[in-house]
Amino acid sequence: MRKITLCLCLIFSFYVSSAQTYNYHRFETYATAEKACVGNTSDAFVVKVNLDIDHLLNNGEYYVIDFGSNFNLGVRYAKVLNRYSGTGDADFYLDGSGIGSSTDVCSLIYRYHRFETFTTLQKAENRVCGTSTNHDGIWKVNILIDRLLDHDEVYQINLGGSLGTRYCRVLNRYNGNGDADFSLNGQSIGNPININCVVDSDNDGIPDGQDNCPNNANANQADMDNDGIGNVCDNQDNRDSDGDGVQNYEDNCPNESGPASNDGCPGEPDLSINLNGSVINSDCFGCDNYFSQIGTDRHYLNNPSGIANIDVLVQNLGNATSTSTTVGYYISANSTFESNSDTRIKTSNIGSLGTNSGDYSSVTLFTYDFNSVGGNFWLLIRVDDDDDNDESNENNNVFALRFAIN
Repeated sequence: MRKITLCLCLIFSFYVSSAQTYNYHRFETYATAEKACVGNTSDAFVVKVNLDIDHLLNNGEYYVIDFGSNFNLGVRYAKVLNRYSGTGDADFYLDGSGIGSSTDVCSLIYRYHRFETFTTLQKAENRVCGTSTNHDGIWKVNILIDRLLDHDEVYQINLGGSLGTRYCRVLNRYNGNGDADFSLNGQSIGNPININCVVDSDNDGIPDGQDNCPNNANANQADMDNDGIGNVCDNQDNRDSDGDGVQNYEDNCPNESGPASNDGCPGEPDLSINLNGSVINSDCFGCDNYFSQIGTDRHYLNNPSGIANIDVLVQNLGNATSTSTTVGYYISANSTFESNSDTRIKTSNIGSLGTNSGDYSSVTLFTYDFNSVGGNFWLLIRVDDDDDNDESNENNNVFALRFAIN
C-alpha cells in the first residue's frame, strides 16, 4: 500500500511540474498608460519575473500585467526589455495565464495643449493671416485624445463651462499631462479648419505671395514689364512691421513676432538638465556623482553639519532664446513633481540661454535647509521653476534623485 501511495505522489508531482512552463522576462513598468507613452524613466520600476506562461511575450511591446503584492506593484503597464525560455535570476515567480495581447499605451492618453482662443472664426482667421495680433484668451488644457493636434492649426473645440465652443489655435503641445488650467475629453475634436490667407501687408493691391516688397507699397510702383509686380524694393527697409525688435530686412517672418535668435520667426525655448554635465557631491563618498551615472545610489547629508554642492548644467534645446529663470530644489515623497505637495527648499539662478547652448547653475545645500526632515526621500531639481518661459516641451524639466538625512 505504501508503494502504491508513493508511486501516485511521484506521478502527481511529475504532472504538476510538467504543467508549469516558466519563461524569464525583464520588464520596465509604469503606473499609467500616459507615463508609459511619455517614457519618463524616473517614473519606471524595473522587475525580473519568471512567468508561468507557455510562450514569450514580444520584445519592446507593452502588456497590462497584475503583479499583485510583489513590491506593491499591482496592475502596471509593462514593457518587455528582454526575455528567454526557461527560468532566470528573477525577483519573483508569477502566473502569466491572465496576460492578454500587447497594448498601444499611446492610443488614448491625456496630451497637453496650449491654445490661444477666439470667439469667432473671423478673429481666428485675422490672427492666422497676420492682420491682427488679438485673441480672446490663452488656455492650457490636458486633452484625452488619441493624437496630438497640429501645431499652429485652428480647431473648433467645446471647452465647456463658461468658455463654451471656441476657435482654438495650437501654440504648443506634447504627449502627457502638463501644468494645465483644466482637463477635457477630446475624442469628438475633428480636423483643423482650413484657413486660406490672402495677405497684402502694404495694401498695394499685390498679395504678399507675389510681392517682392510686401512691406513697401511705393517700391512696387516701378513695373517695367507691366506684370503688376514692382521691379525692385529697398533691402534696407528698417521698419519693424510685427514689433518684435527685428527690422524687416533682417526678418524672415516680418508679419509674425519672433526673437532675433530665430531670424524674427516664432520659436520657443526648451530648457532641460544635461545629465552628463550635471554633478552632485554629498556626504556619500561612495556614490556616483554625475546625474547620468547615479542610478539607484542614494546621496545623503549627515546631521547636523552635512553639505552638498550641486552644479546643474541647464541646456536650451529649443529654437528660441530663453529668458533668465530659476532652478528649484524640492523635497518630495516620490520621483514625480507635484506642485501642491512638494516642498521647495532653495533656488538658484540661470541667465538667458541662446538656442543649443547651456550654462551652469550652482547651489550649496546644508542639513538645516531640509527643515528637520529625516530619513529617506526624493530630491527633485526643476529648471524654469517659476515658469518664466513658454517652452516647446514642459515635460523634461525635472531630475529626481534618491536622498536622505542621516
